[in-house]
Amino acid sequence: MEIIAHRGIHKNKSEENTIGAFNRAVLLKCEMLELDCRLTQDRELVVSHDPYFTLSDNTRVYIQQNTLKDLQNKVGAVIPLEFVLGIFTGAIKINVELKDKGCALVLCKLLEKFSAERNWSLKFMKKNLVVSSFVLEELVEFKSSYPYVGAGLLRDWGTQGKFETKTAIYESLKKYGFEAVHLSVARATKRTVKYFKNLGFKVRVYMVNDLKTFKKYKERGVDGVFTDKVEEFLKA
Repeated sequence: MEIIAHRGIHKNKSEENTIGAFNRAVLLKCEMLELDCRLTQDRELVVSHDPYFTLSDNTRVYIQQNTLKDLQNKVGAVIPLEFVLGIFTGAIKINVELKDKGCALVLCKLLEKFSAERNWSLKFMKKNLVVSSFVLEELVEFKSSYPYVGAGLLRDWGTQGKFETKTAIYESLKKYGFEAVHLSVARATKRTVKYFKNLGFKVRVYMVNDLKTFKKYKERGVDGVFTDKVEEFLKA
């Protein structure tokens, strides 16, 4: 079972989605690293879970309302996804979550650039990348250009404001060729996990942060868990 470092390995929220957190995941030989990306005003992908950065005076600097250069001037340590992929791809498998509409197209162009400039082969990308999103259209957009790269459809009880049955999720997985479903702990019941596994899909679960739950999903045969407790689970 994959132990997936959720936003890297960090001790507090301020360390999430940072180069240090990602590097610790590599050093501990974690199976996979998960990170989030968002789109700037000038259509650059930056690493961030939230749609904004918070300054020391609690002012919010919104990513989509600023260019990459403006964000770096105002916030400081804003990390372009291109920089992260350039450093860590190949050292650890990376799950890139697309947070905003429009991310997929920009990511595809970035991978084209890496293919041309760094000789990234289709085999290399298939081995080292997974792309996920709650936004179905984004995952479809990405998969249409890179069908050989693994894709995980993120789902909770009320994704994008509406409930989806297991059958509806299955239809999306089948129709668009997604290999995996990434389910919340609330959604990943024993019956649901078995349902998707029996249909041949990978099941990864978020967020798993206690040992009892970790062992439960290991027994259920899930393919991976997203966690903030990587070091603890690696020893289990």
